Amino acid sequence: MADKRSLRLIGYFYGGLTAAVTLVACFVVAGHVTGQMTLDNARVASVQASAFAR
Repeated sequence: MADKRSLRLIGYFYGGLTAAVTLVACFVVAGHVTGQMTLDNARVASVQASAFAR
């Protein structure tokens, strides 16, 4: 069975990772809201997947 010290370390690691991901997501959303970041309006090329379609 795992001891409390190692479980606490794992908890701090995942807590820090969760906080970092949340912080990055907040910055990305804030950048989109203020207009600093925009998604490209480029058209995506499409390819027919079937050899029988003409």
